[in-house]
This record gives sequence, C-alpha cells and structure tokens, in this order.
Amino acid sequence: MKNIAIVICLLVGVSGISQSSVGVETGVSFSKFRGDAGIENGKGLVTFVPGIFYEYKFSESLAIKAAFSYQEKGNTFDGQLNISDPGDPIFNQNDIDIQISSKFYVINPLLKFRTKGETKFFANAGPFLGLSSTSGGPSDYGFTTGVGLERSIKKLTLSIEARNSLGFAELNRDSLLDGYFKKKSNSYYLLLGAAYSF
Repeated sequence: MKNIAIVICLLVGVSGISQSSVGVETGVSFSKFRGDAGIENGKGLVTFVPGIFYEYKFSESLAIKAAFSYQEKGNTFDGQLNISDPGDPIFNQNDIDIQISSKFYVINPLLKFRTKGETKFFANAGPFLGLSSTSGGPSDYGFTTGVGLERSIKKLTLSIEARNSLGFAELNRDSLLDGYFKKKSNSYYLLLGAAYSF
C-alpha cells in the first residue's frame, strides 16, 4: 500500500510540472553528400527548411520533442555546357552548376535537456527517418544533435538552434548510379522556432 501511494505521488508530481507545446521551426540547411572522393568534391547545397513540432515536458529540465520537416539534401558541382555557335564551328563552353539532390519528409524524435532561468540553454539528440518525397526514391536515416537558446514570454517560447543530422543510409542503393559511387547525407541547420504552450 505504501509503494502504491509513492507511485501515485510521483505521477501527480510529474503531471503537475509536465507541459505540452506545439510550434513551428524554420531556417536554412547546408547539406553535403559524403562518401567517395568524387561526391565529396562537390559544393554544399543551401536550402530552406520548413517544419513543425510537438514537445512534452517531463520536468523543467527534461522533455521529448517530435519534429516533422521537409528537407532537400544534396551537392552542387561545377560543370561546363557546350553550346554550338552556328557562325563558328568551334564549340563555346559556359560554366554551369550541376545539382544532385534528394527530397525527404523527415520525422525526428528528440530527447531534450534544458537549463533553468529566463533564457535557457538546451541540447537535444535523437534518431531521424527521412521518407523520400518521390515514389521509389531512397529513404534516409541517421542521428541528429543540436544546441540552442530559448526564452519564454508567457505561453510563447522563442528559440534559435544549430543542428546537425548525420545520415547512415546509402542513398544510391537500388538506383541507376548504384555501383558508380557511394553517397550518404550530412546536413547542418540554423533554425528559428516559436512554440505555444498549453
């Protein structure tokens, strides 16, 4: 009976300090494929990242966050395009950027730790799963880490975060390029967030 009372007290205490919030986070992503030397010689790809999230606080310092976003990951390469001049039999060469990328719907459960105070420092980490936005495209998976600052104004919380997602999946598998070179994702993000607590 005593043990049951202790468990009930703990549950009541957790429910008293727990708090849910929903929000949006958006920013920029700098991604670059890693793998064989040929793919790593490319330049990174900068894209816009929209996302939403749900967060549940277990305590003032510990929370779990479920994030969902749309992301494009890839590389750009310097190339040349040959253009025939009808008045000159010699071909002209113009520099162009060649882009190789994949687009994903990313599900990202994160365990989040935060400090106390008006302006809080936080760190979070967890796995991610990227589902291809195109039929038959490759899926991506890996691990995410991030650090940032947040400040609450009544029920509104504003945040800024630097995040990294390191992919473990071979993105060329089962494609026409499979066997020519290997590529895995690596993305860095700068995100701004706004959440409403209820």
